[in-house]
Amino acid sequence: MEMTAEIEIAGQFGGPAASDAVVPVFMRAMKPAGAVVPLHSLDSRLKRLVFILRVSGAIVVFEGQPVENVKFPRGRACVSVDILLWERDWQGKTNRQIAAVLARRVRTVPAVLEPLMRKRKLAIDAAMLTDELDRFAAGFQELAERL
Repeated sequence: MEMTAEIEIAGQFGGPAASDAVVPVFMRAMKPAGAVVPLHSLDSRLKRLVFILRVSGAIVVFEGQPVENVKFPRGRACVSVDILLWERDWQGKTNRQIAAVLARRVRTVPAVLEPLMRKRKLAIDAAMLTDELDRFAAGFQELAERL
């Protein structure tokens, strides 16, 4: 099956300590894992599924649900989803523990994404997306164990 989309990851960090704690997992585990897991489960009009990590810190505190804010920017062939981390999710935690929290959040994305995709009349194979994101999560958790 031809790839319809790829995973991209961006981040916004609420302070230096938040950045120091999460960037190693973000850059050396999530980004490489996302580069090797193609998505076949999304509408062919979508070319990217973008995860935006919003990591609370001393300067900026992000509030909301752990996975939220699904956006379909006009004129762009992508969908973005915010994944929130609060200070308690990273403060005093190992890379492995931070990756485990991120993996749990990533695995909930299909349940958040599916209703909005259907509302927009975009095709989604939720079971396949669940499998693909499970592979992605397992991949970055494995990479995080080696950091």
